Amino acid sequence: MRNTKKEYSDEAKGFSIPSKAYYAASIGYQPPHIMIGFYYDEGCEGEFKIVWDGIGIQLQAYNDAWEALSKMPELINLLAKIDMEGKEPTVDEFAELLEEIGYKDLTEYTK
Repeated sequence: MRNTKKEYSDEAKGFSIPSKAYYAASIGYQPPHIMIGFYYDEGCEGEFKIVWDGIGIQLQAYNDAWEALSKMPELINLLAKIDMEGKEPTVDEFAELLEEIGYKDLTEYTK
C-alpha cells in the first residue's frame, strides 16, 4: 500500500543535476535533466524531473509525485513565466532560476 500520509516542508525543496555529479560517468548517457523534489535526511518525497530532450524542455512526473508538484506553486509560476517569455533556459540557467525561488542545489559535485 502506498504511503498517503506525506509531509512537505518548504525548507526541503531542492534539486540536483545528475550530469554534474561525481557519479555522472556511472549512470551512462541520459538527456540533460534536473531532478526536483522534497529532500529529507531519510530520503525524498515526490521526485520528478525537468528534461532537455532536443525538441524542448519537458516536465516528467509519475503519479506519486503529483501531490508534491502541487505543493510547489512557485515552480509552476516559474515554468509559466519561462513559457510566456518564450525563453528556453539551459540546464545551468534553470538551476540558477530554481535557486532564486528558494530551491537548494543538492548536486553532489566532484571534489
